[in-house]
Amino acid sequence: MAVSLWRRAGARGIGYITGLGAAARPARTAARPVVDWEGERREEPTMYVLRVEHAVPDYAAWKQAFDGDPLGRGAAGVRGYRVMRPVADPGRVMIDLDFDDLERAEDMLARLRELWTRVTVAVGPEAEITEVVETGRY
Repeated sequence: MAVSLWRRAGARGIGYITGLGAAARPARTAARPVVDWEGERREEPTMYVLRVEHAVPDYAAWKQAFDGDPLGRGAAGVRGYRVMRPVADPGRVMIDLDFDDLERAEDMLARLRELWTRVTVAVGPEAEITEVVETGRY
């Protein structure tokens, strides 16, 4: 039985829970179901999301650094992104980076971890990679 166990990839690093090896990797699927607001179903390619969350003591400074794109998101395989701030805690941000390829998402996470050792605009970063298994629109 393949068990898919994940852990958050904060300061301790990315990883599948040790000891499980390849069995912990999710099975690749060619497509995911999408349901639109009229109930029509269709298939779309599998997408992976690298979700990053951290405190930002100075949002303007963080946004300037993010917009500077020091890791070259497009060239690294990012297909799109979303920046979100909790309404109750605007001193935090959540960033979703969308990828078509799991390996490129993993590479970006490794590069982000290295970047976080050199910057002060992101405090206490945590990240994890998820697979989009279904989406719907209303």
